[in-house]
Amino acid sequence: MRIGEDTIFGRIALALEAIVAKVESDRMADALEAILAKIVAVEGGEYVEVAKDIGAGHADIVLTAEELKATVVKLTGAGDDAFNLVLSAGVKKLYLVDNQSEQTVTVKLAASAGTAVATTKRALLWCNGTDVVPAIVS
Repeated sequence: MRIGEDTIFGRIALALEAIVAKVESDRMADALEAILAKIVAVEGGEYVEVAKDIGAGHADIVLTAEELKATVVKLTGAGDDAFNLVLSAGVKKLYLVDNQSEQTVTVKLAASAGTAVATTKRALLWCNGTDVVPAIVS
């Protein structure tokens, strides 16, 4: 049985193929970007990146409706403490979170536990409408 490319399982299968090809010859960060680009292409979408400077004193950063269209969220800045990046439960999709800030970020929905992304790390996360979870666990 072949999994259709138009399902989440099909997109994950394509992503896993990309991981195998990229990890053998490249860094994991580059592999994540290649995976996301392939998934976006399957969805017929557009690769869009949004950058957010966490600044000082931010407990929560809430993405706007326009920013939620992005496939990559790049976080920068020093900040004072760990913070939350709040997504919308109404937008179910994959996000590549590139945390170049000096603090750990928890990517979550307003009423969920979310997933922590340490400083200088990237994570491919799935917003499923209930929580934000790792898209690939190995």
